[in-house]
Amino acid sequence: MRFQTLHLSQCSRRCLKKMSGITLIESLLVLSVLAAVCTIAIPRFSSAQQATMIASRSESLTSLFHLAQARAMEESRVYHLRLLKAKNTQCIVAQPSRGSGLLSSASDQLSAMSCQQIRLPMVTIPTDISLLLKAKKSWAPLPEGEIFSIDFRTQRPTLNLTVGLGSGYGQAPDYVVTVRQYLGFESCQWGDIDSACS
Repeated sequence: MRFQTLHLSQCSRRCLKKMSGITLIESLLVLSVLAAVCTIAIPRFSSAQQATMIASRSESLTSLFHLAQARAMEESRVYHLRLLKAKNTQCIVAQPSRGSGLLSSASDQLSAMSCQQIRLPMVTIPTDISLLLKAKKSWAPLPEGEIFSIDFRTQRPTLNLTVGLGSGYGQAPDYVVTVRQYLGFESCQWGDIDSACS
């Protein structure tokens, strides 16, 4: 069997076409299409991820309120729900009062601590999620401090309120958590109506 060596000068055009691969222009075209798809997809993915986080945190708040109510009845103590804000995070803490009174003597000590130092039931919320309080027809930022209390004697929260969780301040929230004295706690998606979660 004899092998012939093939020199480049002897190769025809057909042979060169078979040896060619992807050109630079073709690869740049594919990369530009991929970049355009990523430019469209990534912002939608991040907004969907934040919407999921807001929904999850609203359910966690509802669970925290139910836990505080159950512990208040079980321990025969008043539970205070407080908002603490730090540089990059905010948390809502369920704090029992000392004794059976409505006043908590540990509130000053709690406000001096960060969310990571507290060993009480709480929900941690990143600062890019805004916490809003419904005041008549508008929404205002939820102030730091006590939000409401749960009295073990009545087994109910001390007031009615609606807390909203959203992706920006000054606008309507994406999800709300309602606190009702006689109906309990509920979370739902905000639908721009006065009676949320009904």
